[in-house]
Amino acid sequence: MPTYEFRCSVCGHKFELNRPISEASQPAACPKCGAEAQKQLSSFTFTMS
Repeated sequence: MPTYEFRCSVCGHKFELNRPISEASQPAACPKCGAEAQKQLSSFTFTMS
């Protein structure tokens, strides 16, 4: 399962969740305050040597 980064819109807490791709765009509950958190854009780099 992919790992997604979230940021709480109320307290600003940043956290990661492992969830299926089918749930990737759904908001998540903040583990600190319970408010709705939105998925953040994250950068991923893959290099082959």
